Amino acid sequence: MNQSSGTVVTTTPPPHSTSRRTAVFRGATAALAALVAVVPHREAQAALTPTFRCSKGVSAGPFSSSQARFAQTFTGTRAGELREVRVVINKPSGTAGNYVVQLDPTFGGIPAHEALWVFAAGMVPDADVPFGNSTLVVKFGGTRISKGGKYAVVVMRLGTATLTVPTSTNATCPNGMMYVAESDQEFVELAASRDFEGDMIVSVLVV
Repeated sequence: MNQSSGTVVTTTPPPHSTSRRTAVFRGATAALAALVAVVPHREAQAALTPTFRCSKGVSAGPFSSSQARFAQTFTGTRAGELREVRVVINKPSGTAGNYVVQLDPTFGGIPAHEALWVFAAGMVPDADVPFGNSTLVVKFGGTRISKGGKYAVVVMRLGTATLTVPTSTNATCPNGMMYVAESDQEFVELAASRDFEGDMIVSVLVV
């Protein structure tokens, strides 16, 4: 297991699979390119400007589910070109499965759940993610974020591996909401579906 900091790899298509979850990602990334890195739990410093940041705040997690996608909605506070998305995750020991991070639009405040709406996406190979807490760092270029625009950061894990994300109390993340979708189903508010209030620990940075 590679536990080094700052490893950078080129985004590649996921391995062949007939699962509907893999198909969602494959369709979203057919024409996208990104660079992906894994860094330790503390967020790396970068000369970028956040258009959204949900800080660690008071821990309310981690939250786990298999065959699920988690999403954090947000309102862009600054216009610019998307350069980086950071998502804190927890990889339980004994699990395996590549991670996917996406930027999606929202409709009526709800994250889009179909691949055709995905703005940007990148895959982090499981071998590059250490066990325990770490921050998935996905670098992008060419996607424009507008001030006041409504978006969602989506994270999922390919295969049947459990997806676990540490969370913060929702008071630390204004104008955002955490959602969950089982497999390729529509997203629903986590608070409504599982009696839980919290937010993913996410940063979206632009130039």
